[in-house]
Amino acid sequence: MHLSLLSILALIALLSTHTQAAFPDKSAWCLRGGCTDPPAALVADTLAQEAKIYGTAAATCGDGICNVVAGEHCLTCPSDCGVCGLTAPVVRCVNPKHAALTFDDGPGPATAGMLKALDALKVKGTFFVVGEVVMQNPDLYSVMKGAADNGHEIGLHTYTHRSLGSTGRMDPPVTNSKEMTPIEVRAEAVFTDLAVQYAIGLRPRFLRLPFLEYTDKSIAVLDTLGYVPLSINVDTNDWQVAELAGGTTAMIMTNFNTELPAALGSGIIVLQHDVYALSSTAIPQIVKTLQDAGYTLVTVSTCLGVPAYRNATDPPLFASRFDGPTGKLASLVDHVNATLTNTTTNNPIGAGDVTQIKTPPTNVTTNTDNTGSNGGYTNNDNKETGGTVKGASLASSSAASSNQWSAAGAAAAAIAPIAAFAAAIK
Repeated sequence: MHLSLLSILALIALLSTHTQAAFPDKSAWCLRGGCTDPPAALVADTLAQEAKIYGTAAATCGDGICNVVAGEHCLTCPSDCGVCGLTAPVVRCVNPKHAALTFDDGPGPATAGMLKALDALKVKGTFFVVGEVVMQNPDLYSVMKGAADNGHEIGLHTYTHRSLGSTGRMDPPVTNSKEMTPIEVRAEAVFTDLAVQYAIGLRPRFLRLPFLEYTDKSIAVLDTLGYVPLSINVDTNDWQVAELAGGTTAMIMTNFNTELPAALGSGIIVLQHDVYALSSTAIPQIVKTLQDAGYTLVTVSTCLGVPAYRNATDPPLFASRFDGPTGKLASLVDHVNATLTNTTTNNPIGAGDVTQIKTPPTNVTTNTDNTGSNGGYTNNDNKETGGTVKGASLASSSAASSNQWSAAGAAAAAIAPIAAFAAAIK
């Protein structure tokens, strides 16, 4: 019994040593304070996996290990991490006749109504969730799981909805905002990843940038970690309309129809927010307008030709940098910002920042869903089901760490060359 206690204390000490290295203290990146953690078991599992791969030594560029825990990425150490494959977020679908409807900031009480509206039209959407909102709303896990089971897709929208641009700002504003470090960007992504795994047993690849803002560094970190950063080319600005006392569906459609002409002729990614019930009323008109223009409505995975979730055999700490079971994604060449001119803006988001919207959306996470029957997506439907999903995801994580990968394999995936892909998009 004495030896067991010593063993437990040693494990706690090891995890404590790696906690700060792997995930910085929350006070450094959870600027509002009091952030809810992802499940402790999943965090501990991740830390244990990292200890096997990286050990305790500091990052050394040239040692053959892409030490993301210590902040290494494809810009700072291409010899270990590989050449950066993406220099900007994806903004359009590969196929010029595909359009993807995407929804940010959930899950929330209005999410079920959005899903009902999409299902009535036999259209699938992609929902980018905020990690902390997921952890604070276990009653919505059944909605998320039902969406995924019915062919809709779940993506990441960071953990606290902080900008990945040069200011690291939030909305409502905080006085202590600052640009995030690479390990803070990683915490925002991975914590959200773990929250979704806990809720529905899946680990998404796609990450929608809060406020659609980024820097070269934040894109490099996401690229190194294997996430696909996403932006848009058609913004409904539904959040602005929904926050007006007299906001209407017609106003949302005016915004949509104003933005659409510039995107016609290319693949389209549309932005709405599933925290506003009003926005669901515009879905039928948006779908009809796009279909009348010859577009097929698809999910983001079909839009990009990229799997929405990590393959079961992918290393747990990377999405394989597009190598391995998912194959190299040369199709991204057609729509990455290598073919889109970006300009530095002079708005208050910060010097050196890049954005593709004029006024960013707020991070509203509550609303009243007055859409009526939820069409099978229930906010409080059998909470025990959520427990089953969570248990499965924890078991899946354990199996992945013990049977489906090795430390050497993960390190190899981290440094797998993607020269052909990188050269193609430049």
